[in-house]
Parts: sequence; structure tokens; C-alpha cells
Amino acid sequence: MIQTKRLLRQGCKAYLAYVLDVNKEGPRIEDIPVVCKFLDIFPDELPGLPPDREIEFTIDLAPSTEPVSKAPYQMAPVEMKELAMQLQDLLDIGIIRPSVSQWGAPNVFTFTLDNASANNGLIEVLRSHLNLNDTLLCDGKYLHVLCSAYILNLIVQKGLIVIDECVSNVREIMKYVRASNARMIKFAEFVSELSIDCMKKLSQDISTRWNTTYLMLDGALQYKVTLSQYALVENNLTNLTEDEWVKVHKICKFLKPFYDITVPFSGSEYSTSNLYFHGVYKIQSHITLAMQDESSILHAVAFEMNEKFKKYWEDYIMIYSFSIILDPRYKLKFAEYVFQKLYPKNFIGKVWEVRERFEELYLDY
Repeated sequence: MIQTKRLLRQGCKAYLAYVLDVNKEGPRIEDIPVVCKFLDIFPDELPGLPPDREIEFTIDLAPSTEPVSKAPYQMAPVEMKELAMQLQDLLDIGIIRPSVSQWGAPNVFTFTLDNASANNGLIEVLRSHLNLNDTLLCDGKYLHVLCSAYILNLIVQKGLIVIDECVSNVREIMKYVRASNARMIKFAEFVSELSIDCMKKLSQDISTRWNTTYLMLDGALQYKVTLSQYALVENNLTNLTEDEWVKVHKICKFLKPFYDITVPFSGSEYSTSNLYFHGVYKIQSHITLAMQDESSILHAVAFEMNEKFKKYWEDYIMIYSFSIILDPRYKLKFAEYVFQKLYPKNFIGKVWEVRERFEELYLDY
């Protein structure tokens, strides 16, 4: 390498060749361990869009409100034509759909990645390629944004490990009652006899989705009396002790704010970036408050959650902080208020960092 640099400085010509063996076959999915067992998940052609959500959330714009949109950069006519053709092809086969945003968001599409470490390398490669044409704002600092709903799921899952035994006991009860139609009918008869005024259904959670765990615990509490009576006549069913029911009540009450924040975070037909700052502030305050009570079972839960929180959100994601500045209801004053509450010793530095980064983005834009 040193000799090559010396020759180039002396005026010698250099040629860079890229050799590709077209006869060599690329790797096949069938040859990849573990993946080869799930070929139906990796089809040659995508079947289409994901299924519709059970609940869709929308926020209607105020009357006479005009959408605000500005293209990030000007495309050449040839590029526009090629982009239009590719988008039309994707629309025709059902892989993408027109944006439902009333604000006319200028982004064409986004990449959604999981939390695998290899994807960090992919993002760096993508960032470096896009920067070759100077198409990214602030050199791509804000290209990769973590999904708030997913991070929130990781935080809560970390805390649930501490109370896994209590949650597992409730889960076993739900499995037993829901195992057959006969048991469900018998349970419904108990509900009627006890005049339980509740329209919720007994649900069993999915271990990887903490919000379903919350709904399961909440449903169990609503039918606490019925489940206790049901367990008296079922020899194979062990009911929770009174202390365990108290724990379930505390856990459910503690998890409710997380659930209330997850719902708007998971919206698909409205902007969620302006909800981030409020949501993370409430979560951090909730965890901090629970950690102060060392005698409570929730202290250990909150401690584990706080460790995961610090890993991802100790420094609030900068691009989301900008949205609160642009919201005329809050602006920078709200960010200052939040930082002062959470970081009384160094909140001024955090406020100035957000302001400087925001000005940098504005000038680059």
C-alpha cells in the first residue's frame, strides 16, 4: 500500500478493477441453517401488504388547515421517471400503498429493521452510499430512528422477568379455563350467577407482546371473584392466593401507564413523532417514582426497566425532540421544563444541545 501511494504521488496511472464471477451461484435460502426450516416465511415474491390492524387511530385536521410539505431535494427528470415506474410496479403488485397522511409526507418509503446487530452495519453502508450524492441532511445523523413502541416493549419485558412467577400463575389459569368450550360455558354460567357486570373476554397473552400480558392480567382482575369460585369446583385448577391477587393488582396498576402510551405510539394513520417526548417523559417519571419505594415489589421491576431505559432513551432521541419544538403548543419551553424536572443539575446543557442540533438541521435543510 505504501509503495502504491508513492507511485501515485510520482504521477503513475492507477486502474481500479471490479471483478465479478457471473458463473458462481449466490447463496440459497435452502442452504442457510435454521432459515431453511421456515421457507414459507421467505417467499420469492412478497404476498402483499400486512393485514389490517384491529383498531386504527386517526386524528382529523382542523377545518381549513393546509398540509405543509417540502421535497428534500430536486430530482432529475430521468430519475423522476424511473422512480414513478418503480413505484407503479410496487403499487400494482400490492407491496406498497398510497400514503394516507393528510400532510402529504414527502418520504417515498422507509426501511423497517429489527434489533439485530448486523443491521447497524447495513445502516452505515446505506448512509455512506447516500452521502456520496450529498442527499442526506446533516450527513445522515438522523437516518436511523429507533421504533419507540418496540423500545417500550423491551423496557417492559425486562421488568416482567422479575414477576414472571406471578404472571405465569395467571397464565396457567387462563390456559385452563380457555382450553375447551365446556369450560368456557361453565365459566360463563358462574359469571351470570354472580352477576358480574363485565364485558371483557378472558384472554391469554403472547409472551413476546407485553401489552397482551397487561390485558390478560386486567381481565383476570375483573373476574377475580368468578375465577375464585370456579377454582373451588375444579380440582385441577389452583387459584391464586390473596397475596398473589394483591401483587397482580399492583402490577396491573403499574403497567397501565405503559399500555396507555403504547396505544398512541403504535398508530399508523397519524403522525406519532410529536407524541414521543411526552410519552418518554411520563415513562421515565413513572419508573423513577416506583424505584423510590424500596419496600414495594415494584421496586425491583422498576430497577430492571430503568437499566433498559438508560440503554436506549437516557439521551432522548434527538430527531423526536425536534417535533416538540415545532409543535406551537409546547416549543422549546416544554423541553426545558422536562429536562429541568429529570436532570436538575445539567438540564441547561441538554436544552442547548437540542437547540444547536435543531438549528444545524434547519440551516442544512
